[in-house]
Formats: sequence, C-alpha cells, structure tokens
Amino acid sequence: MSAVTEVVTTDVSKQPSLRKRAIVVGHGEPTTSSVLAALDSSGYQVVICRASCAVLARNSTADIVLLDLGIPDVDGYSFLAELRSSSSVPILAYSRRTDADAVVEALQRGADDYMVEPMRPRELIARVNALCRRVATDPLDEVLSVGDIEIHVAARVVATREKLIHLTPRESEIVAVLARNTGKVVGREEIMCAVWGRASTAVSRNLDVHIATIRGKLARPNLLLTVRGCGYRLGHSRVSEAHV
Repeated sequence: MSAVTEVVTTDVSKQPSLRKRAIVVGHGEPTTSSVLAALDSSGYQVVICRASCAVLARNSTADIVLLDLGIPDVDGYSFLAELRSSSSVPILAYSRRTDADAVVEALQRGADDYMVEPMRPRELIARVNALCRRVATDPLDEVLSVGDIEIHVAARVVATREKLIHLTPRESEIVAVLARNTGKVVGREEIMCAVWGRASTAVSRNLDVHIATIRGKLARPNLLLTVRGCGYRLGHSRVSEAHV
C-alpha cells in the first residue's frame, strides 16, 4: 500500500471542496478503518498516511490530524512534537495505552486531545468536531493584553518583549478564557466547560497538564497563579489572595 491514500466519497452531496480535511496517521488496520468510516460518514474528506513523513508535507492542507502514537517507522511522541513545532493544526492523538503518563506526555508534546483505543465512533466524532469548531470560530483580530504580553487569539501566539511564544489550539483557548477575565479568578469547572465543553475527572487531569505547560512557555512565575480551592488567575489582582 502506498504511504498516502486519499479517500474521497463518491456521494455528490458531499463535495470535497466543502468538506473539512482530516489526515489520519495510523498503522493498525481495524482502528484506521473504523476511524475512516466514522470521519467519512460525518462529512470529512480523509487522507490516510501510512508513513509519518507524508503528513509533514501535507499538514498545511488539513483541518485536523488524528495521530496513532504507535506508528511503526518513528517514535510517535517524537513525531507528535515535530508536527506541533511546524504546525498549529489541531491534533487528536490516540493509542492503546491507558496510563496517565501516556496522556500527560501526549498533551505535553502538543496534542490537543487524547483517546484510548478502541475508540467509540460517536465520541471520536464529537471530539473531532469540537476541535475543528473552536478553530473555525476563532475571532479574526482579537488581541488580549495582560501586563507586558499580548495574546493573539486567532494566531495562537503570545508576544512578549523578548520573543513570540507559540501555543497549541487547546493552550490558546485556555489562555484566552483567562485573559478575558484578567485579574479575576476563573474556576476550574468554568474553564473546562468553556474549552472542552464538559467537566470530568479526565478533563481535569488534562487541564492540569496544559496549565503546567503554559506556565513553562510563559516563563513568568507570578503571571498565571493557582488560587487554592477556586481556580486560576492570569494577571495581578487588587485583592490579596492565597495561592500556590
């Protein structure tokens, strides 16, 4: 089989030019086939990449990338980091690993979401749609200022005096929620519902990982604070609050 297989439906009601484009990087035939079927039935134009090198050349045309972390030709996590460094396309990573370390590493390397195989088709499509929807509805010119930094929401970039900091789509959403409430405490549940559309134990763990990654990227220890028992605050408050 060739490294890249483009799958286009013959249904004339689904015109490729009007469909969102999904790249699936996978090697497990049953999983890849089920992912393809779910995406195609939901109106996505699908490109299946059997070799990891193919997706790097084609990611600029994608609305979303679904990445099997068990791809055989390279380390999946290293490839994920490489893809993230070259593109801001939403990435949904998946594998058979259920341990917390697998989820944390995937999110830290740049994934916007993580699922465990076998994936339920309805949940898969719901997550894919959510990632694509949030990117599509990004404001075109929203720039938020917090202290000496500027957050360019649509570009997913934080501009400081020293450098530009690139954010993943999920990180950008979290920062935007906090920046729109500068100096105020935003509850964890409020952030989860605004960014993921739901609050759960799994989402809560994802939020913890993303917050830690955002702090590392911002490199400003006192800018993004955890307020015990409440949530997070971006920027300084006029009211003194205990934090960790």
